[in-house]
Amino acid sequence: CALMEVYNEEVRDLLGGSQAPLTIRDGSTNAKDVTIVGLTERVVNCAEEVFEWLARGAEKRKTASTDMNARSSRSHMITTFKIRVKTEQVETVSKLHLVDLAGSERAKRTGATGDRLKEGIGINKSLLALGNV
Repeated sequence: CALMEVYNEEVRDLLGGSQAPLTIRDGSTNAKDVTIVGLTERVVNCAEEVFEWLARGAEKRKTASTDMNARSSRSHMITTFKIRVKTEQVETVSKLHLVDLAGSERAKRTGATGDRLKEGIGINKSLLALGNV
């Protein structure tokens, strides 16, 4: 299980100790080779462990108060599960990515100024880019 956030166009680890931005390394020969350098991965064996790590990571997620929401997420959060299925003949490894997108922002409605306004612009910009994919 790995948990990261994209905040102001920087990737941050939500399960590790450091809040320093992480580096994205793109595989030169295969699109599947994209890695996040330094991203913490935790082994989980049951649903309770998944919920525990999700709660710990969510506590570190960037949030702020706006006129529309007392606790507004200011980042996109990505949860990645690496799933191993092993039989007598073969082992299959898959990845499952769950993405929680920050909601779009209307500066006039949120009353955002300063850093909150900058964050809202970044959120809208990234949502627009995703819409064009």
